[in-house]
Amino acid sequence: MKKLLFASLFTIATLQATEYKAVFDLTTFSSTTVENRVLHNINGLKHHYAKTGDTFKAAVIISGGAYEYFENNSEIKDIAIDISKVAKVEVCSVGMRKRNIKKSDMLPFVISAFNKTEALIRYQNQGYAYIPVP
Repeated sequence: MKKLLFASLFTIATLQATEYKAVFDLTTFSSTTVENRVLHNINGLKHHYAKTGDTFKAAVIISGGAYEYFENNSEIKDIAIDISKVAKVEVCSVGMRKRNIKKSDMLPFVISAFNKTEALIRYQNQGYAYIPVP
């Protein structure tokens, strides 16, 4: 009987959990901004929602000056690696072509999107809140 009651309560709690989602539009090369407004923010939100029994999913779309964080040869790639542990990371392939960056130049977890706009539309249509990080 106790097992049945526990299973029922667990099922009810699971059904009531909310999934929060955000897509970060990262365009800056400022390491302070990237660490505080993306990495620490995502980690903080994940912990906050976990405490309430909810979940948090994040995606980061990179373009502009942010490309450098996600290149294989970057000296600051540790920030990008930390971000990849808490968020899906996609890059604007149009911007890569304009900058002569190949997919092989990027860290292995980076996914190529058709372009930045397509990726942002896709995530917003999936219910992700838009967070600009200029």
